[in-house]
Amino acid sequence: MRAPRSHPMVVLSPRPRQPACLVQQPEPALINTRSRNRTLNARPADFQKTDHFLKKLMKVVVDGRVFHATIEGVTLGGLWQRVSGGNMNHTRKFYCVHFVSGRSLFRAHRPRTLAVYMTTCLLVAAAVGPCATPLQAATYYWNTTTTGLWSAGANWSDNPVTGGLTGFAPSSGDFAVFNQSSVNGAEIIQLGASTSVGGVTFANTGTTLLDSDSTALRNFTLGSGGITLAGAAGAVTLGDAINPLVIWLGTGQAWTNNSASLLTVANTIFNGTSTLTVAGAGNTTIGGAITGGAGGVTKTGAGTLILSGTGNSYTGATTVNAGTLQLSGAGGTVTGATTYTLNLGGTLVVDNTTAGGGNNNGRIADASAFNLNGGSFIYKGSDTTNSTETMGAISGIGSSTITVRFGGTGVATLTAGAFTHAAGNATNLVNGVNLGKNSTDTASVARFISTVPTLVGTTVAVATGINAAVKNTQIVPFLVGEATATTGGLGTASGTANTFLTYVAGSGYRPLNLTDEFTSNAITAGTNTWITGATAVAASASINSLIIGGGGDLTITDGQTLTNASGAILFSGTSAINPSATTGALALAGLEGQVTVNAGITGTIGAVVTGTAGLTKSGTGTLVLSGGAANS
Repeated sequence: MRAPRSHPMVVLSPRPRQPACLVQQPEPALINTRSRNRTLNARPADFQKTDHFLKKLMKVVVDGRVFHATIEGVTLGGLWQRVSGGNMNHTRKFYCVHFVSGRSLFRAHRPRTLAVYMTTCLLVAAAVGPCATPLQAATYYWNTTTTGLWSAGANWSDNPVTGGLTGFAPSSGDFAVFNQSSVNGAEIIQLGASTSVGGVTFANTGTTLLDSDSTALRNFTLGSGGITLAGAAGAVTLGDAINPLVIWLGTGQAWTNNSASLLTVANTIFNGTSTLTVAGAGNTTIGGAITGGAGGVTKTGAGTLILSGTGNSYTGATTVNAGTLQLSGAGGTVTGATTYTLNLGGTLVVDNTTAGGGNNNGRIADASAFNLNGGSFIYKGSDTTNSTETMGAISGIGSSTITVRFGGTGVATLTAGAFTHAAGNATNLVNGVNLGKNSTDTASVARFISTVPTLVGTTVAVATGINAAVKNTQIVPFLVGEATATTGGLGTASGTANTFLTYVAGSGYRPLNLTDEFTSNAITAGTNTWITGATAVAASASINSLIIGGGGDLTITDGQTLTNASGAILFSGTSAINPSATTGALALAGLEGQVTVNAGITGTIGAVVTGTAGLTKSGTGTLVLSGGAANS
């Protein structure tokens, strides 16, 4: 019986001088392993078990199959190596590719075991020496518009334009580009086996489909390079219902769509602990579920990301920094216990309209908390039936907008946990057509309900809606709203605040009607006050809230004080709160002053401001405090 053949070993003796890093060669060199007299057999025990740069410095391609050499021993400054490989005998083509340059170190055509080839490859790589330059993967360009297999080396080239060296398909750590710039058209790329790659760029101006070569599921693992659609790229689809392609995130990464065309991901994404960032001005639709771990989803860029898959169960943070994240479609649910953060410039949309794919009353996990940090949340009810959605507690630094919209003649109800405010945080705008109209109507009503918020004022809001009999209905001091100003006018959704909100159990938040529920252009104790013309405060008084609507200033007589019990002030028009000369004062009654100034508006407070809980300015307009050092 023939003794089993041991794997060849590499010993470099004497130790070679360390040369500079390998530079690209125009043609790969052919090496005869026996002509260098540098190979011998040795036992694994002769070597110390240590990792080495060469483990990542080279890879071996045998007949189109990619293998990575494993360094099992390193001694004497990291220049004696033992290499182990597989047992692929009688191969016909062999290439050794250097990671730094992406070029072949040598090629061979005579049958040898894989171990012999890997030994030779390491011999040449070791002669190159350690490189201070960071290791780089190779980039390969798809060179055909026909349907083809990813693994077929003939379908790839190392030249970004045309021609070039073929025979290599991108593998783990490499980058794939579709296509060479001279190749465009409708194309289908199919995976015959599970595949890993460092990143993918789609520049093909035609449509591109990347999926399995059969009904068998293929796993596609993406490295930190993620996915990029170039500006002129056509529509890109990854996977489909018949030829499924499951995407695995090898690490945190960005998918950037710079194109006007759509990026569609049809099947499941396993994110593990990695965060997926979807960026760019183009739109992306993920029809499968994002699942598998504690990784999160971050939306940046002006485009829209639509999650239409059922059971997105990731539990990491959901952050919207820019653009729109939309939950819609027959699925479109996020069942994981994620926390949503809506930052300035970002919008979350829950869409139950027919155009959005239909109604689903469980798109958000009920306990999911929301941080409102300047972004917007829009809840769209169904246009064919009533809609409901439940979310968790709401907090954050404010300056956000929550909009509830009913569809058709339905009722849209958004229910949250506690809606809280911390001192120093900005006000939020809550709006919606017919928002909180009353607690009895069953058609064309929007409702936003939470646990009972902080309320300031004398009269509790009534379930029947507008209460024109009183002018001192309680308000939520850290919220602003909007409504039609005329008698009987209900909630609107223009995006510009003009009133304050009250709250009533059963029907939730409701904007106060300016004509029916405010004292206009006069000072009456305890009331919500709306100033649209020149008005004087002749004697000290206490009101509940104050809206300056433009058309004239509010003047406080010197020596008198106007106290605002809630601290809530809204400048919806350019005007001022001034003293008659120098000493008229505005007191905030021990509560935080919440001053909101609408966009394009300049609000001036020339009166002396006093209080003990501070003053917070909200809104994008300009607030001028001209009371000087007397403000306290």
